[in-house]
Amino acid sequence: MNLNWKITAIVLAIIMALILVGLFIVQPITSNYIAKQQTLGYQYGIVSMTNAMLDSIARDGYVQLNFGNQSLILVPYNPANSGVQ
Repeated sequence: MNLNWKITAIVLAIIMALILVGLFIVQPITSNYIAKQQTLGYQYGIVSMTNAMLDSIARDGYVQLNFGNQSLILVPYNPANSGVQ
């Protein structure tokens, strides 16, 4: 009976140690990895959207952005042709 109690205590101690390792070591590592990947994805999306807008302006001469019932039209600006000094 005494041996079974010692084995149970050792198994529980190992399980608790694994849980603590998971909480304090593995979880922060995976959280940081996920945060970095989300940031990289966000930056990639911004760069892709900006490049698509610039390509559209170069190809069509303008780009139209719609926000609900409002729109914004972006065109290239050339200060030499504006007539303003």
